[in-house]
Amino acid sequence: MQKILFSIIAGSVLTACSGTTSQPTHTSSAESYYQARCGSCHEPVAPENHYTFQWERLLTLMVRDIEPSHKAMQPILSAEEKEHLLSYIRPLSPKEEEKDNTDEVMRQQLRELQ
Repeated sequence: MQKILFSIIAGSVLTACSGTTSQPTHTSSAESYYQARCGSCHEPVAPENHYTFQWERLLTLMVRDIEPSHKAMQPILSAEEKEHLLSYIRPLSPKEEEKDNTDEVMRQQLRELQ
C-alpha cells in the first residue's frame, strides 16, 4: 500500500514539474516571473525566508541541474533566468552579515560552484 501511495505522489510531483504548464517569459516583471517559474512546481518560498547567499547557492545548483530536490524541473533553469530571479530575491532576502551564525558549508559550496 505504501509503495502505491509513494508512486502516486512521485508521479504527481514529476508531472507538475514536467514542463507541461506554460513557462513565464523574461519580459515578465521579476516578481511575477518568480511566482510563475517557481510556482509551476511548488508554492514559492518567500525571499525573506533565506539569506541571499542561500538563494544564490540554490539557484546555481538548479542551473547546473544538480540540486536534488529540483531534479524533475523541466526545462532546467538557465543562467539568464537565475539572474532575473535574483533581481527580485536579492532586495528582499536578508544579507549574510545580518545572520549571526552563517552556515560555512553552504558558503564554501557556493564559492566552489562559481
